[in-house]
Amino acid sequence: MPNWCLNVVEIRGNKEDLADLKKDLQSLGAAKSQTLFKDLVGWPEGSDSSTKLKIEEINQEHFGSKWDVTYESARVQYEKDCITFFPKTPWTPPIDFCKNLAIKYGQEVMCTYDEDVEMLRGTAFCSPDGTVHTENYQYTEEVYVRDKQHFLDSMASEIDIALEYVFSEFKTDDLTDQNFVDYVDEQYPYITDEDKQKVIKMLKDCWEEGNEKIRLEAENEAKEE
Repeated sequence: MPNWCLNVVEIRGNKEDLADLKKDLQSLGAAKSQTLFKDLVGWPEGSDSSTKLKIEEINQEHFGSKWDVTYESARVQYEKDCITFFPKTPWTPPIDFCKNLAIKYGQEVMCTYDEDVEMLRGTAFCSPDGTVHTENYQYTEEVYVRDKQHFLDSMASEIDIALEYVFSEFKTDDLTDQNFVDYVDEQYPYITDEDKQKVIKMLKDCWEEGNEKIRLEAENEAKEE
């Protein structure tokens, strides 16, 4: 079984800009298209489709996915200024399909993708001139981009790891505020300065709480002796 990549493809524009794409998609919906990518942007001229392997090679090269998708599975949604669909592809996102879609219809196409096993997450911005700009996220960065508050709320486990594996080598008196600042700057360069201060405070509070616990345990042991 493949690792499934979940994708959100968005094409934005006014009613006139999206008219041709909407008409073609609706026709493919009525025909119950089983090869949506190919039916929308085609294959390169002269493609050899004599075997299943060759078809998959063409798909991978021209769409970014070895398998095509059906209209039904893509769950196409039509809004006034946006067309969105949700193709699920094996292993990799269909960025090349989105590039070819942008070229054919002369519209910006954005593809947000998420594949859990290989931690492949990000967004590709495809322009009508064929250029593609991608922004790949670390898992925590993706969480931050999508839901900043959830990112901050879920920092407890990240802080536990940092205290155990990064700061445990420091003696209490050797650890300075700058050590916390440097760590947060290195690990989370994508968060705002305001949120960095929040994470630094969480780290310091947990560090001090842990040291106080250690101190009390040491005092109790000394009393028992």
